[in-house]
Formats: sequence, C-alpha cells, structure tokens
Amino acid sequence: MPTDLVSDIPGCHSAADDEEDLFPNACQPIILHLEGEEIPESRKIAGIRRLEKVRRVHARGAYLMSVPFLRTGGRKGRLNVTGDEQMISAIADAARHRGITRSAFLMQAARREIMRGGAESP
Repeated sequence: MPTDLVSDIPGCHSAADDEEDLFPNACQPIILHLEGEEIPESRKIAGIRRLEKVRRVHARGAYLMSVPFLRTGGRKGRLNVTGDEQMISAIADAARHRGITRSAFLMQAARREIMRGGAESP
C-alpha cells in the first residue's frame, strides 16, 4: 500500500491502495490537519528533492508530489468564463440536474481536476 508523508506538515500522513489515489488522498489530510492552524511556509520541491532522506526513499520507489493546499470557505470571487455555446449549455444542464449553480458546478469540477494532480515516480 503506497503511503506518503507531508514533509512540510509534521505528523500529517496519508495512504492509498493504488498509486493513482496517492494525490487525491493526500489533499484531504492536509485540509483537516491545518484546520484552524497557521499555514506553514511550503518549501520548493527542488529543495525537498535535495534532502538526503528524500533522495534515499525516492531511489527505492517512493513518490514525490507537490500537493496544493485548497482552503475553502473564503471570500467569494468573480470569474467570467467564455466558451463554446454547446459546452456552456451542457454545463448549465449538468448543474441544473444536480440542483446547483453553474458556478458551483465549475468550482467542483476545478477542485476535482486540481486534486487529481500528478505524482513523480522514480
């Protein structure tokens, strides 16, 4: 079972049954671990790569991922989206079918895409 450690947040870990689940599974513990806490300064992945411990485990097949901290519940912002009319209509239909706004639909889709992210394997 692949496991990952969040190096910038001591004590924060996640695991996955499959390697494609490592990235999405790493996002939620970060959100929960930092709830109500001060957000630590994240390090650049290039600097983390140079750490001896990271180099050793990476050489043995560990994954190195940069996982965004997706804070929710902040101030609302405005986004003007331009796109193909048929796609806009499909978005509107899908949102209406789910009982949410087009904006909520797009934000949910964006969050899923961001959390799908990628991992760097050896």
